[in-house]
Amino acid sequence: MAARSRFRIVTGSSDIVRTPPDAARAGIDVTALTFARFYETANGAGTGASVTLGSLAIGPLVERDVRASVNKAPMSSSLLGMTFLKSLKSFAVSKDRLVLHW
Repeated sequence: MAARSRFRIVTGSSDIVRTPPDAARAGIDVTALTFARFYETANGAGTGASVTLGSLAIGPLVERDVRASVNKAPMSSSLLGMTFLKSLKSFAVSKDRLVLHW
């Protein structure tokens, strides 16, 4: 069974970003990563490592060979950014809900 993680959907994030613990649970050797990717975030500058996830499943939607990154610094949760949202048929904000269509 694949490792499960909670993600925060963030329209202000360009990428899919895993926390170091989430990445490790998914089988990524975080200690072997090269954190050479530079990010400018709402919380300041940071670095991450590029990775490819074998798959990413959200409900019935399954994406394979998904480009993502692992953040070097601790984060409160992994992020699903615009690279994920752009793969959907559409998404919309309605009052306090984000509605996803695949």
